[in-house]
Amino acid sequence: MSGARGCTLAVSASGARLLCALQVAPEPNEATGARIEVATPANPQRGADLVQCAQLLLERCGLELAAVDELIVDVGPGSYTGLRVAVTFARFVAAFGRARLRSVTSTELFALTAWRRGLVRRDRAIRCVLDARRGRAHVARLHWDHDSVRPDDGPRSIELAALHRITDGPDTTWVVDPALRSVEAVAGTPDLAGISRHETIDLPMPAPIDLFDPALAPLEAELDALEPLYLMASYAED
Repeated sequence: MSGARGCTLAVSASGARLLCALQVAPEPNEATGARIEVATPANPQRGADLVQCAQLLLERCGLELAAVDELIVDVGPGSYTGLRVAVTFARFVAAFGRARLRSVTSTELFALTAWRRGLVRRDRAIRCVLDARRGRAHVARLHWDHDSVRPDDGPRSIELAALHRITDGPDTTWVVDPALRSVEAVAGTPDLAGISRHETIDLPMPAPIDLFDPALAPLEAELDALEPLYLMASYAED
């Protein structure tokens, strides 16, 4: 972070819950480490709530939007509306204050949460399977490597019927969106095309502070190239 009182804002709106956190660098004469504040909206209306949460965090720390010199944004895959709101917000903050942009994927956050909470051993890889609707799923495989979350493939969008063609070995746990276990989701796709063949757990819910976990490695993102990952022709595998 640059400046004597710079800060990093991190947001995620790809899931059912909005995550918003602010990390503030200590004053030059402070012996303590960085301060992290989090905000949880009262209602899940991601548009206005994202702006309100960011304003609340900045006000709580006595800062203005111009103080944000880095912004981390979850680019999905996930909710179409939530991702559109988060990416639009990130573009505005970067353009307004020239903040450095960095991005993470929702699958990295889910995998991180599963490992950190001990739901999956760190010697096992994780296959995230998210509901993309319209008979499709978002999939990605990740592994834990030297205290870091490392993607192996994806995220990408495939048809539910193609899940059985994924050839993960026995060392991989599938972390599955509960929505895909519903009767409606699996209609015409017995056992959800092979999910039941794998060790599985339901998606864990990340917390706002997880956006600053040192095991994540957010990628540098250019303002003009920042795009959300949701179901669209350029993102779909087939």
